[in-house]
Amino acid sequence: MTPTADLEMQIVARDGKIALLFSRREKDGTAVPAQTDNFDFVAAEAPRMMELIGNLAFEIDNSLKAAGPTVTAALAERHRITLTQRVALMLGTLREDHKKTHGQVAKEIVDACLKEIFN
Repeated sequence: MTPTADLEMQIVARDGKIALLFSRREKDGTAVPAQTDNFDFVAAEAPRMMELIGNLAFEIDNSLKAAGPTVTAALAERHRITLTQRVALMLGTLREDHKKTHGQVAKEIVDACLKEIFN
C-alpha cells in the first residue's frame, strides 16, 4: 500500500458533483494525478473539509455561492433594516383591509421579504 503522506487532495465541484482529486508532486513541483486506496488526514482538518463539501453542495444545489459568517451577518442586517420598514408599512396598509385573511396578509409579507432577499 502506498503511503498517503505525499498525497495532496483538492475538493472541487464538477458537472454537478463533488469530486475529491488526488495528486502527487513531482520533483520539479508539478502535480500529477495519483491513485490511492485510502487517504489519511489530521482529524482537526475534518470540520474544514466538511464545511467546504457542504458549501460546494449548497452551490451545486442552489447555483449560489455560500457566504462566510461575516458576509452573511452583514447581508442579514441590511435586509433586516429594509424589511422592518417595508413590513411595518405593509402591516399598516393590510390591517385596513378587513376582508383579507391572516393567511393572505402573511403571504403578501412573505412574498415581499423573499423578493427583497432574492432580487
